[in-house]
Amino acid sequence: MLVGPTLTLEKLENHMEAQKVANNKDINDLTKELIVLSDEYQATRKYITDEEGEKIINPDFVKTKASYDEKENLLEERRNSNAFINAKLEELAVIEENSGGKIDKSKEKITLTLNDCLLLGVKEK
Repeated sequence: MLVGPTLTLEKLENHMEAQKVANNKDINDLTKELIVLSDEYQATRKYITDEEGEKIINPDFVKTKASYDEKENLLEERRNSNAFINAKLEELAVIEENSGGKIDKSKEKITLTLNDCLLLGVKEK
C-alpha cells in the first residue's frame, strides 16, 4: 500500500465537504449539458448523403454521440466520487462518536493512501 500525505481530521473533513460541493455543481452542470446533447443527438440525422450519392454516417452525429458519452462518464465519476466521500465522512463521524468527544479534529491526524488521495482529490502534502 502506497502512503500519501498526513492531514488533520478537520482539514480532511473540510476538503471532503468542499469536494462534495464542487461535485454537486459539476453534476448539475453535466446534467444540463446532457439534456442539451440528448436533444441534439435526437435531432441530428444519423446518415447523410455525400456528393457521390452514397449514404454515410453523419460526422455531426458521431461528434454529438462522443460528446454525450464523455459527459455521461464524467457524471458517473462525480456521482461515484460523492458516494466515496459520503462513506469517508461517515467513517469520520463514527470515529468521532466512538471517541466520546475526546478527539480534537484540529490536532488528530490521519494518513491517506495514494488511492484515497486520488479519489478524494487531495493534491497537497
